[in-house]
Amino acid sequence: MKVALVHDYLKGEGGAEQVLLALHEMFPNAPIYTAFSNIKGRKTHFGRKFTKARIVESWLARLPFCDKLISPLRFLLPLIWGSFDFSEYDVVISSASWAVTKGFSSHKTIEICYCHTPPRYLYGYETSRNWQKYWIVRLYASIVNHIMRQYDFRQAQKVTYFIANSRETQARIKKFYRRESKVIYPPVEIKAMTKRRHSSEDYFLAGGRLELPKNFDIIIKACNQLKLPLKIFGIGPQEEYLCSIAGLTVKFLGSVSDEEKDNCYVNCLAYITA
Repeated sequence: MKVALVHDYLKGEGGAEQVLLALHEMFPNAPIYTAFSNIKGRKTHFGRKFTKARIVESWLARLPFCDKLISPLRFLLPLIWGSFDFSEYDVVISSASWAVTKGFSSHKTIEICYCHTPPRYLYGYETSRNWQKYWIVRLYASIVNHIMRQYDFRQAQKVTYFIANSRETQARIKKFYRRESKVIYPPVEIKAMTKRRHSSEDYFLAGGRLELPKNFDIIIKACNQLKLPLKIFGIGPQEEYLCSIAGLTVKFLGSVSDEEKDNCYVNCLAYITA
């Protein structure tokens, strides 16, 4: 059985990328198709995990600053995904969120779409950037996003089976795509959690992709006000801003290895989310 994996794009480590990593471990010979990738060859803990992966990038990857262009040029997504030929595969497993990464089935090919969420920017949910700040951007986005919502719905109808990462996402799939789905929660590494706390340092922990919807600013402001020690792991577009508002009790760890992350979890007083 020939299997292909498809993912939005690869430029950082987040929950969706952890799911892709688990799929890669399940199907190590399956190529990973993506709009672009800048992780392979990078000396990061996450990039090393894809050292042996065959990553197939679209034509967008040949453009300079493609990671910056993909958002304003989102209307090109149909051309990006249309440039790939999946007819030789028996099963395509798509990991879908931002980039309408779905709709690859055919008479021969079955598609299983693991949906992290329908694209947040298309359906009124908070996004990683405050793009509604400027009127010209709002006008442009209202036109483009209307077209992209129609495309997103059409692509969703081509999916053979939907898998949702949560009941909330399952409800969104039903609401926006009128499709049924099964909930399979993302993989969690639990063996490391059996370690005992061995640090004398008291601190609270937060982490993940540093983006606006994660509300790290609220966590930081609370810890600033209460003068609580806080460690934050991860990188993302909000990193510079979050560092600027962080008080003396807040420490940023950046990208951490699995072992370092496990130790952070084991030794913290509590994990904070907002």
